[in-house]
Amino acid sequence: MCGVAKDKWTDFFLKYQDRIIYGTDIGSNTLDDECKEPDALVHVVKGFFTQCETICEFGDRFSPMPLPKKVLEKIFSSNMLKLCNGDTPKAICNSAIFPEIAFEENYGAKTPLALQNLEALKRAFDYVKPSVDSKLGK
Repeated sequence: MCGVAKDKWTDFFLKYQDRIIYGTDIGSNTLDDECKEPDALVHVVKGFFTQCETICEFGDRFSPMPLPKKVLEKIFSSNMLKLCNGDTPKAICNSAIFPEIAFEENYGAKTPLALQNLEALKRAFDYVKPSVDSKLGK
């Protein structure tokens, strides 16, 4: 990012600082070769908004877009808390995630990586595929 584009993006983040919430799926795909060190990747992404020096990572150079600390606090934390009425976001409800796992198991995940990720998700939520008897009420 350089010059005019960087200035426009900085203006965008400053103008909409009360509407932006930082989130990432880095680390959700823990079996993915590109994501062996999720904490390091999140650090690089956050560094993009906080550092003043060029970031050299992943064989490339990134010109950071440092934002004021007050703006970063909103983007990384307080805007989300405001959305949740000040409460910490609730944990995922297993009964809500189980139908998604079942759908992926039956119709979705087909590639080896997707199947590995599905297995990791099932382990994380202690998912046990419902038996035919339980579906019939026996």
